Amino acid sequence: MLKTGTSQHLVTVTIDSLRLGDTAVDVTVTDRAGAPIDHAAVQVQAIQPLMGHAGAPISAAANGSGRFHAPAVSLMMTGPWELHLSIDAHNGIDQITLPLWVGG
Repeated sequence: MLKTGTSQHLVTVTIDSLRLGDTAVDVTVTDRAGAPIDHAAVQVQAIQPLMGHAGAPISAAANGSGRFHAPAVSLMMTGPWELHLSIDAHNGIDQITLPLWVGG
């Protein structure tokens, strides 16, 4: 589980597996006071910066209580990755980058 935040949001990210292949990514978004943000557009994109690989941004489906689910984010090789999140809660777009390490 990874936790981060911006000036507008607190974000928790849970990744099903940090192994090669497709993995589910769950994102929870709240405001800075901890109230769930339900009406947002959340996109998840996996990027391998050393090799220039990037998957297409995936729209995460809203599951209520500020939770969003992307069922299949592709991690195509081992090594360092970045998980880019885009959160559009209709008051500006937050961009968040989280470092990941993918094993075999």
